Amino acid sequence: MLTTLGIPEGAAAALNGGTKCTAGSDCKTGKCLGSGKCSCSAAFSRCLPPTNPCKKATCNTGKNRCETTTKKNGVSCGEGKSCQGGICKTDETDNRTVQVFFGTPNMDPTDCFVKVFVTGFAPGTHSGSLDSNVGPVEFTVEVGGDGTGSWSSMSTWPIGNGVTATVDGVFRQDTR
Repeated sequence: MLTTLGIPEGAAAALNGGTKCTAGSDCKTGKCLGSGKCSCSAAFSRCLPPTNPCKKATCNTGKNRCETTTKKNGVSCGEGKSCQGGICKTDETDNRTVQVFFGTPNMDPTDCFVKVFVTGFAPGTHSGSLDSNVGPVEFTVEVGGDGTGSWSSMSTWPIGNGVTATVDGVFRQDTR
């Protein structure tokens, strides 16, 4: 008897995409790729997770193969650890810092601009947010090869509000 996928019910294999195989009958999809790994598909999209906790495998259903990508910096990869540039690092040795600076436009004593400056981050784009009683603001920081980057607000904030800036799980709270 055949299933709707055309694979005999009794012969359906248990191996997910990305798992080592020697024949199509080893794989849930019924196809062992030339790389010696099971294919994946829309019907069987589960891929073998990488051993590195800072990587993830997803099924590219257009190519019917699993692809591995790096998780975002700051994602937890174990107790007291977070991903940094695709590597799981202990947070105690984390030298990343987030600083908040304030500047007043035209010497106006009631409003200020907010600038977030980061150091020790891996090069690339990092997600951030500002939280205060004015409301949350999402932003991104482009970090260069020297591990530094910054973001500046385009509008002013009332002075005296507490501001918490968070970039990839690293935060700094300041009040002006």
